[in-house]
Amino acid sequence: YTHAPATEMYLHALATAVPPATYTQADCWEIAQRSKVRERLKKRSMLILQTILKGDHGIACRHFALPEVEGVFDLTPDQLNTLLDIRTRPDAALPLYTLVALEELCLFGEYGALDARHASLPPTLTELFTQVLARLEQDHDRPVVEAVCVLVAVARAGLLEAEVLDLLSTNDGTFPRLHWTRLYRALEPYLKPIEEESADGATGRLDFYHEQLRLAVFDRYLHMTAPDASPTDTFRLTHRRLGAYFLSAGRDETAPIKWRTDRVRALSELPYHQMHAELSSVLVQTL
Repeated sequence: YTHAPATEMYLHALATAVPPATYTQADCWEIAQRSKVRERLKKRSMLILQTILKGDHGIACRHFALPEVEGVFDLTPDQLNTLLDIRTRPDAALPLYTLVALEELCLFGEYGALDARHASLPPTLTELFTQVLARLEQDHDRPVVEAVCVLVAVARAGLLEAEVLDLLSTNDGTFPRLHWTRLYRALEPYLKPIEEESADGATGRLDFYHEQLRLAVFDRYLHMTAPDASPTDTFRLTHRRLGAYFLSAGRDETAPIKWRTDRVRALSELPYHQMHAELSSVLVQTL
C-alpha cells in the first residue's frame, strides 16, 4: 500500500503458491543420475547440470507440479513439443491436460514404446481422463475401480473413507485394507485434499478434484454424457445402493423416532439418493 507522501511504498505481505511436490537439490541430482537422460547428454551438458544441482546458489529445493518427476527427464524435446501442439490436441492449451498427460507418460513403463504411447494421447481432457481410468483398471481390477469411481461421482458432496470401505465390503468380510491403500494412492492426485471443504462445507470427504474426471466416469461407467443427462439404469441403481446404505446406517426401528440421532449425515444424504433413484413413494415416507 502507499503512504503519504505518494513516493513512499511499503510491502505489507507477499503471498506465494507453489506445487505440492518438493525435492531438494540433492534429490534432483540423484534423479538425474538414475535417469536415461545421462545417455543423451554430452559430458559438458552433464557438468552444467551438476553445477546447477550441486552448487551453492541459494536454492534449497525445487517444486514440481507432478508428484513423481523421475520420468520427466525421459521425454525428448521433440516429444514435449508434440505433446503441447494444440493443432492436434486442442486441450493441450490447458495446464491440467499437460499435467495429466505428463504424469501418464511418466508412469508408462516401456521406454521403447514411449513414442507410440505419446501418439495415443487423445485431443481432449475428458478423453485423457478416460485413458487414466483404463490404466487404473489394469493396475487395480476394473470392478473395484468402477465401483469406487461411480460411488464418488454420484455422491451428493463426496463420501467418507469409512463409507466407501463399507460399500466395498461383501458378505464375506471387509474390503482388504492393502488393496484400498494402493487404489487410494493411485487416485489421490485426482481427489480433493481430504481437509478441503466439500460443497456442503464439511471436510474429510473423498471427491473428484476435476469435473472432467467426473464426466469421464459418467461416460465410461454410467453411459451418460453428463450428470444432468437422461439417467440410465446403472445411474439409478447406484443411487439405490447409496440410499439403502444410508437408510441402514441411520434407521433404528427400536428408537422412539426411528432414526439414530448420532448419525445425522445418514438422514441428510438419504432423500437425495432416493430422489435420483426415482423412488418417489419411498422418498415421501422418508420426508
